[in-house]
Amino acid sequence: VLFLQGGGWCMDERACEVRSRTDMGSSANITDSDAVFSGVLSSDAHVNPGFHDAHRVFLHYCDGGSFSGHISSPITVGNSTIYHRGREVLASLVRALVTTHGLGDAKHVLLSGESAGGLGVLMQGDAVRAMLPDVQTFKVLCSAGWFLPMPVGGREEGTLLALEP
Repeated sequence: VLFLQGGGWCMDERACEVRSRTDMGSSANITDSDAVFSGVLSSDAHVNPGFHDAHRVFLHYCDGGSFSGHISSPITVGNSTIYHRGREVLASLVRALVTTHGLGDAKHVLLSGESAGGLGVLMQGDAVRAMLPDVQTFKVLCSAGWFLPMPVGGREEGTLLALEP
């Protein structure tokens, strides 16, 4: 199970710059406790009867564009440099899992995600599938991949709220 973390979008350069200083905008700010292994990632057979014994990978979200950004040159905002390369981040993660962690030997893969990650699995599912030519069964599961265009308390203006079920 490859799981894409959710976390809304940034909608303008200023919001993306603010986000870049958080765990939702840079891998430099990620801690081990950020990964939540619940739902389809749970190892409890009562919670997750279908995948409790599968290999499960939590892929951190840090691009503000549903793992789909693809701007070749960085953007400068004030004194910050912003990279919108979520698609390449996802591809690099999958390549690393294939080459160093055995994903290339997998026969059955579920690409799942919540919120912005759910939208990411819909937009990037075909690209991830193409990177796994020996997989016999490849499925995509999107959980709550839609957004309301409104400011959210405690978040910067220009951020989209991703609603969870």
